[in-house]
Amino acid sequence: MALLSPADVDQIRNYLTAARTDVLQWLPDLEWNPAWKSEAAAERANTETRHDGNPWGEQPLIWTDATAWLFISAAVDCIDAICFCITTDTPTLVPNALTRVALEAGAQASWLLQPGIGARSRVARRILVHRASARQIRDTLRAVNSQRRPNPRWRTADYPPTVQAVLREANDLGLRCQYDEQPTDHGEIRRQFTCEGQSLPTTTRLASDFAAKIRSPGAYSIWSNAVHAGWSAVTADWSPATLTRSTDRESIWAAAINAAACAVDPCRDALIHLGSSARLAQWNQSHARNRRVLQRMNLPVDWTSP
Repeated sequence: MALLSPADVDQIRNYLTAARTDVLQWLPDLEWNPAWKSEAAAERANTETRHDGNPWGEQPLIWTDATAWLFISAAVDCIDAICFCITTDTPTLVPNALTRVALEAGAQASWLLQPGIGARSRVARRILVHRASARQIRDTLRAVNSQRRPNPRWRTADYPPTVQAVLREANDLGLRCQYDEQPTDHGEIRRQFTCEGQSLPTTTRLASDFAAKIRSPGAYSIWSNAVHAGWSAVTADWSPATLTRSTDRESIWAAAINAAACAVDPCRDALIHLGSSARLAQWNQSHARNRRVLQRMNLPVDWTSP
């Protein structure tokens, strides 16, 4: 096992810093300005009508783009955290756990930015993401407050949007929300919440599909093992014979490279969606530069193949 060297640490930090700088240069804030004739421009010029008959306008799409941007920025935050924690003594458990978070953030951004789904389905997907989050907050507060009866301390209204607020928005926009019965892989029937025929994939499905998209199939299991403190993840850097710890350079590099991809790849989706040709050209130049870095650091050939 090759050990992580000080030169590796410097190069990883430079690699991640370049990635975050690129993303924040291409998408500096949540105010996205689509190019003329882009997919985003066409969707913002939609002819959809609300429940009361008034036009949607562009605001529902602006909010949806902003949701995607926040997921991308969460992946950037994970890149920053890995930069801060990387040393020659860093256990692989730490960057692997952070990369898992980046992967799930990037997966949701990529799902929201999928090309060709149209304005109505894109907004429906954002409704599904917001509803799932609101449900999780509601259930968490119920569990916490159950320990503080008869004087519960926290209210769902303090953590907007609530489930009711999300459903009101969907109704105001004239979106059809309902429970559909769908068969499972085990031949059972389950009820699944849908919005305009869209359903929110499970976290595992979203993350696994996105991992395949960034050419890291199977890595989600490795990173999940780290998040759950699986025994093999905890002991990965320890010698069973001497109980000394070392740091595997390829494991750390793999986490860093994929964390960067979790922000950079959905950023490309956004640039395509916005029709930003000049920034897409910069994205391609950045991708080529990153491949040269990996080749210079003598990392596995398949990591740098087209």
